[in-house]
Parts: sequence; C-alpha cells; structure tokens
Amino acid sequence: MSSSVIFRPTVKKLVWGLGPALLIYGLMVVAPLIYAIVHSLYTDFNYKYKFAGLSNYVTLVQDAEFWLALKNNFSIIGVNLFLQIGLAFIVALVMSSKLVTAKEFIRIFIFFPVILTPIVVAFLWTLIYDNDQGLLNVALRGMNLDGWTRNWLVDPQIVMYAVIAPMTWQYLGLFVVIFTAGLTS
Repeated sequence: MSSSVIFRPTVKKLVWGLGPALLIYGLMVVAPLIYAIVHSLYTDFNYKYKFAGLSNYVTLVQDAEFWLALKNNFSIIGVNLFLQIGLAFIVALVMSSKLVTAKEFIRIFIFFPVILTPIVVAFLWTLIYDNDQGLLNVALRGMNLDGWTRNWLVDPQIVMYAVIAPMTWQYLGLFVVIFTAGLTS
C-alpha cells in the first residue's frame, strides 16, 4: 500500500511564496519596460516632452545605421554561438579523455570567466586590446610582429572579431559544463 502526498498550495502560501519575487520582477523588469515604451512615444527637447506617436519608430526603421547595427548584432550572436558551442564540444570531448591530467584545474580555469561580470570582462579585454600598452600589441611587438599590431576596437575590419573573442571566452565554460555533463551521463 503506497500513499502519495499531494501538495495543495493555499492562496496565503502562494502570496507569501511568489509575492516577493513577483514584486521584485515587476519593479525591476516590467515597470522599466513600460516606462521605456511610453517614453519612446515622446520626443525630448530639454525635458519638454511632446507626444510623437510612432514617428520615432518610423524614423528608426528608415535609418540605414539601425539596419547595419541590427545586422551586426545578429552576426555577433550567430558567430558567437557557433564558436561557443563548437569549441565547448571539442573541449568537453578532450576533457572526457583519460589522457588529460589535472582535469579539475582545467575545469576551474575554463569555467572561471563565467562567474565574472560583463563589466569586469569588458575592462579586462579593454586592457588587452589597448593600442599602446595592451597585452596583445605588447606581445606582438615583443615577437617583432609590429606590422600585426592594431587598434583592435577601432579598425572596422577586425572590430567584430575583437568583440566576439571576449564573449566567446566568457561563456565557453558554461557550455563545456553542459557538454561534459551530457558526455559523462
């Protein structure tokens, strides 16, 4: 004879359990979103708001720079996901090999960037990419590859790659953990 316990939440339990989370979500996500949408329907001239309706959106859709920025964002997302998932699968396969030693250290080393905030990652990579004293350009000059030094975040031919590299580096460890869990089960 087996008995199963059925949890039946009361309204009081639901309010006390979900209430604080919903309140915080409403204040931190929903309210600013509504404010931004309402604010987008107005023009701002020195804090003298004038109702503009959808004209701001019409202007946005007609702007060629908007479409270029949108294309660049989708390109960054696509390449970044492809790199993160592909590299993570390869790293997870290598990590599951019996030939690899110091697996715990490597796992920590790979996962560490995931716990860093994006602000820290941006600051770190800004230091790496700095034109004069950046680690990348200093290393290239140290190897007598002065022709390869660049202003990495200004050169339009390579800035996309310079933006994709830190994003891939930061979140690679998350996908490695997921793939490693899948491979070991």
